[in-house]
Amino acid sequence: MEALLFIAFLRPKFTGISPIYINKMVRYIALSLLLILTYNQSHGQIWDSKNIEFALPSQGWRIRPANEKTAWTFGFTITEDPFDAWAFTDSEFTCQRTIDGGNTWEEITFKTLDPGSGFICDIQGLSDKIAFLSYYSYSEGPLLYMTKDGGLNWTTTDAGMGSFLNWVHFYDVNNGLAFGDPGEDGFFEISHTTNGGATWTLIESDHSIESAYDNEFGVYGDFVISGNYVFTRSDYDRIFYSDDKGKSWAEAGTPVPPSSSALWGLACNDQAEVIAAYNTEDTDAFYVYKRNLTNGEWANITPADSNGYVTGMAAIPGTQTILINKHFDFADDQSFVTLASTDGGNTWLEVSKNQGYRTGFTQFLNASVGYACEIPGDFDNPTDNVFVYNGSPLTGLLTQQTLTAELTLFPNPAVNELYVELKDDNICDYYIYLHDLKGKLIGKKIVNMTKGFHEKINVSSLPSGEYMVTVCNATGFKTMRFVK
Repeated sequence: MEALLFIAFLRPKFTGISPIYINKMVRYIALSLLLILTYNQSHGQIWDSKNIEFALPSQGWRIRPANEKTAWTFGFTITEDPFDAWAFTDSEFTCQRTIDGGNTWEEITFKTLDPGSGFICDIQGLSDKIAFLSYYSYSEGPLLYMTKDGGLNWTTTDAGMGSFLNWVHFYDVNNGLAFGDPGEDGFFEISHTTNGGATWTLIESDHSIESAYDNEFGVYGDFVISGNYVFTRSDYDRIFYSDDKGKSWAEAGTPVPPSSSALWGLACNDQAEVIAAYNTEDTDAFYVYKRNLTNGEWANITPADSNGYVTGMAAIPGTQTILINKHFDFADDQSFVTLASTDGGNTWLEVSKNQGYRTGFTQFLNASVGYACEIPGDFDNPTDNVFVYNGSPLTGLLTQQTLTAELTLFPNPAVNELYVELKDDNICDYYIYLHDLKGKLIGKKIVNMTKGFHEKINVSSLPSGEYMVTVCNATGFKTMRFVK
């Protein structure tokens, strides 16, 4: 049975600019998943669900961590538009903040005007006190809201553009970058501040990007930063970059995915290699590409099992790891899967599946701190959850640190039972993963607070072949192969 669901974020109409689709999330086809191992895969999920109980309904958006304990986000309600898509409404004037690592969330009002006066585009927090919120007012145009006291008080400033404020990024409390839509001259409006947003300077058009299509706009919230490099895109899937913190811009070129695919979003690693994920509507598959910074060429790093639809992607700072959230059947919470590549996209492993919830946009501060939003199941049931990456014991795998403990698999070859034995002097939590050679997750178990372990796995139902067992904790990982 096929169930097709379109989700789009529409920019509401205002003078001179038509609505645009920012994202489409299309997926269907439920797959039957066979649990071969005798232990329960539901244990040891990498995302902890947190009910945030927003006063206003939330549909899930990017959660931007500021430090180990603080993160900022905002919620929005949705409505069904004439194209059976999910459209932004403009009735919310709140954002959300956590100062305890995502366990509890505070809803913050930054605006008291009547509903229908504008809408939130993005938010970035620098600390538990300082945050910047991009907003579009129908009467006043693009506004940047700033708080220095954790949201108790807000001030506004003109970010130097007259079109639309897609996003703002601050490198520190003084130096910031704002990215807008094309102005009257047809060039994207991009401005800078060196005094904490008090005043802004628009860059000259010859350092900007010229619009290539009628009604081409930026995509709010979709940008990635690595050192001096900045990457963002337009709603026509053109990817732009700057290598000097936004003072001058060029096109990054584009990979060549199937013609029916659409750019879902971007990530960027520490080497300023931008990663682009594409969802393909008619082939039920997704594609992932990585751009070489030296020659500008794009490499296909799509996982071997690319069935499904990407709902979240992030490159984890300080590592070579890329994390992807995807799903097979939007109506089935169990079909949402998290993939990890710890070598920059050369190989991929499933690290979580049968989650029982819909993980969306991901954002990481480092290998220990990350968040994902929850995508709602339908128009009438917005989510009140966010997901916090629980770190240990997966951190050792994501950082690719070698586990010094002694790992043994026996018998090898195995027929009915495989014993996994680890000798270690430290007491900690462990994940035991079983994958096939393509990285597909067959089973997973968590072993809590132990000084080594001796675990039995029933492999009698496995087809004959070669498999991988990976053991990881907060400090490292070790992988061994065995033959069934």
